[in-house]
Order: sequence, then C-alpha cells, then structure tokens
Amino acid sequence: MVRARPFEAHELAVRKFGAKGIVAFNPYNQHSDPDQVGRDTIARFFDVSEAAVKSLTFGFMVSARMGEELRRLIEEKEKVILRACCRTNYYPYRNEVVYARIKGQEKPEEELVFTAHLFEQMAYQGANDNASGSASILETARVINKLIRERKIPRPKRSTLSLWVDEHIGMLGYMEKHPELRQRWFANINEDMVGEGMIKNLSSFHLTSTPYSLPSYLNDVLANFIEFVGETNRDNIINRPAKFVVPIISPTGTRDPFYYSIDKFSGGSDHAIFVDSGIRIPAVQLGVWPDMWYHTNKDRPDKSDSTQLKRVGVIATAAALYLANASAKEAVQMVGEVLAPGGRAYLA
Repeated sequence: MVRARPFEAHELAVRKFGAKGIVAFNPYNQHSDPDQVGRDTIARFFDVSEAAVKSLTFGFMVSARMGEELRRLIEEKEKVILRACCRTNYYPYRNEVVYARIKGQEKPEEELVFTAHLFEQMAYQGANDNASGSASILETARVINKLIRERKIPRPKRSTLSLWVDEHIGMLGYMEKHPELRQRWFANINEDMVGEGMIKNLSSFHLTSTPYSLPSYLNDVLANFIEFVGETNRDNIINRPAKFVVPIISPTGTRDPFYYSIDKFSGGSDHAIFVDSGIRIPAVQLGVWPDMWYHTNKDRPDKSDSTQLKRVGVIATAAALYLANASAKEAVQMVGEVLAPGGRAYLA
C-alpha cells in the first residue's frame, strides 16, 4: 500500500523486496474529492526483456478515501485480504492518425497545423483530457469549411491542417514517418484540456508560449485574441455596470467569467514536439488549468462547459483565419503586437 506514484514504488517494493503487487492512491486533487481514482502505470519506461517481464506484477489504483482506510487497518494490525485477478497480454500497436486539411487557394503548400491528442497510451481518453481539445479543433475546421462553402469568406490563402494523434509518441512518430511535411508547417496551435468549467475547476485559460530559444509572432497573435475575449467576457471595474461587453456564451453553458493567463513555455503536450531544437516549428498550447479531476475516473462531461468550448472555438478560428490569410498588411500589425509587450517588458 503506497501513497505515491505506483511506478516509483514498484521498482523498490516488488523488484527489490519481493512484494506481490502494488495498491496505490495518489490523485492530483484528492483533498477536493477524496473519492476520485487516479490513473497511472507500474512501468514508466517499459522494458520488454524476458528478465524484466518476469519481475513485473500487478498494480491497482484506489481512491484516497479507500486508501486511507486500508492503511488505517494495516497500521492497526487488522487482517486485510486482497484478491487480485489480472489478464494481460502483448499485442501489436498501430499508430493511427486522423487528419483533415482545408486547402489554401494561393499558398496551399504552407500549412497552419492544429493538434489535439485523441488518446493517451493507446486507450485512455477523458472528457477534458482530451476529448475537449479533440472536439475543439474539429469545430474550428467545421466552421471554416462551412463559411467557405456558404461563401461568407473566401478560401484562405494558406492551408489549415488538423491532426488527431496519440499524445507525444503519436505526434513524434507521425513526424518521423512524414519528414517532408515539416517543411510545409509554419506554425502549430495545440489544444489540450480546453473545455473545463472555470469556476467548477477553480481554473483559468492559459496560452503556453514558445520557448525563449524560439521566439515567434505566434505568441502575440494568439495573446491578442485571448485578451479580447478575456476583457469582454468578465465583469471589471472599467466596464461597469456592464457585465460582458461582447458576450460569448453557449445557451447550455455557464456564464463564468473568462480569466486568462499568458504563460512562459512549459512542456507536457504535443506542442513540445514542434519546438524541439531538431524541428523548430513555432508552437503554442491552449488549455485550462487546473483541472480538479485530472487523470482520474471522474474526468467526465459534467466537468466541461459548452461556454468555455465556444470561447476557445472563437479564439482558435479567428487566429486560424488571420494567420492563413496574412499578407503585408497583417505583417505590419504583427510587428506592432510583438513590439508592444516587448516595450512594456523593457520599461519594467
């Protein structure tokens, strides 16, 4: 019984001291919901050698409430009997990548890439992590296609590509198999956990910028649209008594204020593959954090908010059309957007 990551305990308890298995509890937000059950693995870096496989055993995750109760019984010398039944197998895994492309009319070989992971580790899929991001980039593609089809906008100059991948290894594997595509991609917008209800999750919307080693106009373009939605969809002292100046609200969603943050680079999702020094494609991530049910059995649609999904859809679609149609006029605007925050930083 461990209150820790099971793969950390497995090496010591099982392989060194001969424990039969692992029962662990370590959800991210167990204090806010002691009944949520986290998901994890007993083998962080999987070794398929014969010796390593023979020493593997089972592992179970339980809730914090159940884990504390089991630990109390053990500490009080109560007899605890655990019956474990596991069916496991090895099988070939095929990395399947879903994609959709809206072809540009003037420079179709230049592509803005949207990414979202459909699943993690072959099977896991949560409502917010990351069905929300997967649905959001699909909605952006649908809206752009619909506007073109109804002749409300001309076909963008550049192409937009949407990729649904297995997180990290799926994106990297796709790039390795199709290295020629990397020459076409001029920027990436990755969406990971964008649909959480903000008040319910005590969270805010985050733009994760490119690293200092890869400065880009992309940060400032996305920040501009995010700031617009943020300043017009929250009550503030400047706009009183008005509540939301330009409300973006779903009929079935909340009226949560849109709190946002423009953050420095951090990894943790597929945008990190793009900005790697061996690839160097500017990439940002859109996401909501924290998530009170992150990587647990309670990451379900009731924690999501259609208003939040609508807002991120507006931001992503507006940014896509702006970047896909950018010309000399937009280049001048981007210079202003890049210089403005740079000047504020210098004055500070």
